[in-house]
Amino acid sequence: MRGLRIASLVGILAALVISTVSCNLLGSLPGQQGGASAPGAGPGGAAGAPRQRPAVPVNVAAVTQGSISSVLSYAGSIQARAQVNVVPRTAGRLDKVRVDVGSPVKAGDIIAELDHFTLDAQVRQAEANLMSAEARLSTLSGGGRYEDVASAAAALDAARARFEVVKRGATSADLQASRSAVTAAQSRLERARADLARLKAPLSQDELAGLRATVDRTAVAVQRAQAEYDRVAFRPDLGATTQAAALQQATIDYQAALANFNVRTAGPRAEDLATAEKAVTSAEADLASAQARLDQVAAGPSEEDLTIAESAVLQAENQLAVRRNPYTEQDVRSAQAQIAVAQAAVEVAKAQRAEAFVVAPFDGIVAQRFLAEGALATQSAPIVSLVSNDVEVAVSVEEASIARFQTGQSVSLSVSAYPGESFAGKVSSVSPTADARTHTFMIKVVPDQRDGKLRIGMFAEARVTAAQKATALLLTKEAVFERDGKSHAFAVADGKASLRELKLGLVDEKNVEIIGGLAAGDQVVIAGGTNLNDGDSVRVANQPDQPGQQRPGMPGKPGATEKPGERPGTPRKSDQGSGTQESKPGQ
Repeated sequence: MRGLRIASLVGILAALVISTVSCNLLGSLPGQQGGASAPGAGPGGAAGAPRQRPAVPVNVAAVTQGSISSVLSYAGSIQARAQVNVVPRTAGRLDKVRVDVGSPVKAGDIIAELDHFTLDAQVRQAEANLMSAEARLSTLSGGGRYEDVASAAAALDAARARFEVVKRGATSADLQASRSAVTAAQSRLERARADLARLKAPLSQDELAGLRATVDRTAVAVQRAQAEYDRVAFRPDLGATTQAAALQQATIDYQAALANFNVRTAGPRAEDLATAEKAVTSAEADLASAQARLDQVAAGPSEEDLTIAESAVLQAENQLAVRRNPYTEQDVRSAQAQIAVAQAAVEVAKAQRAEAFVVAPFDGIVAQRFLAEGALATQSAPIVSLVSNDVEVAVSVEEASIARFQTGQSVSLSVSAYPGESFAGKVSSVSPTADARTHTFMIKVVPDQRDGKLRIGMFAEARVTAAQKATALLLTKEAVFERDGKSHAFAVADGKASLRELKLGLVDEKNVEIIGGLAAGDQVVIAGGTNLNDGDSVRVANQPDQPGQQRPGMPGKPGATEKPGERPGTPRKSDQGSGTQESKPGQ
């Protein structure tokens, strides 16, 4: 029973729905609006004729002439124009770091110092070597030393005097001097022979007794001195007493007497005999030389003597000339070369010392610090990271638009940190090659900022005027819509809407350039044409304004019959790579 009751209720509801739908359909038929009318009683016509569609109210705008610019917009990041990890040119212990994160530096400022104690010493040594080389050159340039010149001059005077003596002949004084020299030589020879004979002869009894007596006497002296020393042994200043000094001297005398006794009683030593024999030989040679000199003086000067004396004068003159100017031109050049070598060594030492000072390569700010004082710094371990004060914006441009960019081109930049504010800049570089993965080209823009508002890491929008025309047909973007992949607009003439296929050129924020499809002065629907079709009657509800001005809105836009996904309105912005292109070629 319960199932039958539910089925009955469902049937009643279905009947009510069908009845309602039927009434609505009947009410929507031509001639059925506004109540039931007799056939043929419809307004304005015979019975059964279709009712005319009323004119659609629309807003229109005129196609005008004016200037237009195409702007390309790209997103990019602000980065430092130069960023480098600063490393030392040599390895060493990090002695001092003069900067920290955020420290501003100028090009050439010292960032850090390595231990340079040894390098300082090497510089001082090289400078000392240079001073020595310079002093050597000064000595060579200044001539001979005064004392050397004076000695050579005296030797020349003596040689000349000797030559005069030889040339003049011997005097009686010379003869007497030569004889005296012979006599002295004979005396020395006799003494040498006597000394040799005494060494070879044995000691006599008297000599032996004398030697023993000397030993005994000195031994007694030691005993007496020892007794005196023992008598004052209690004194604290014993070492400084006369008794201590006397004991020491007595001991020395005794040891000397004993040593002499032992030597004399042991017989002559071989070395003593050799010395005595050599003395005899030398005395004999001296006597022979003195005798020859006496014979020469007595005989007068010979030609050989004159030649020897004259040669001595010439030799003394040459020696004086050498002393006055002892150095040759080659010596001077050699000294100059030594100075050049020493100077180069100084420069090398200073250059090596300079490598211990790590300097900033450009003006900038310290972004990171990697090492602390005391660490070992190497060429592969950076000390700090330095970024330049100048910034740039890097953007990626698609292949289709790269031809529109060139170095020096003006660019307008904006960042979200400063809404409504723009920053002027210029294209600094255009990459000659595309990225292999994205097929985009890297463009770098340098802003003309002086206030430091643009900071590293910010995102910026770069806007570039790609093309512009001073005179063009302009239409507001509100009037253009796409249908079947092509741009269209409704032109209004004589109360009728005419669907026009458009060929577009440049596009800016408000207007599009009309290349084909419309003419200057044409009235074009900008609002109210949501369900508008080609040939529909329209009624202009506004006064046409200039393109780009704000107009009172009306529900709907032209082109309501587009396929799904083809919305009316402004032309699509082509989004390629990281940029947005606001210019679209006409279809």
